[in-house]
Amino acid sequence: MYQDFLTEEDYRIADENGLNRLLVYRRVNECGWEVERAITEEVNEKHRPTGAWERWKRIAEENGVSHQLFRTRLSRGKTEEEAAFEPPRKPRGRAIAKDVLDIPYLTARRAMDCGVMMNAR
Repeated sequence: MYQDFLTEEDYRIADENGLNRLLVYRRVNECGWEVERAITEEVNEKHRPTGAWERWKRIAEENGVSHQLFRTRLSRGKTEEEAAFEPPRKPRGRAIAKDVLDIPYLTARRAMDCGVMMNAR
């Protein structure tokens, strides 16, 4: 049986099944689920918020780990501890020293390739 809208009874059934109102609303109105499915189907555990970020936020930020990086690491199978403690990788490529930045690119690149530090001015 398909309905176009959610009723208070639907929300009550969803609540009994452990589903919150916002999730049910989004399933029906944003994802196009039928009401029956939206109020009865359990939440996929992969997408259930765990609260891990709140527990590890201070440690992660001290190690330069952003919320997005933390979540990405969890989704790739790392433990919460590994995701929070492992500092982010440095950007790939060769870094140019600050005092070389004012020199035209090719000159700075040649200086780096030769192992010579040039004064910026």
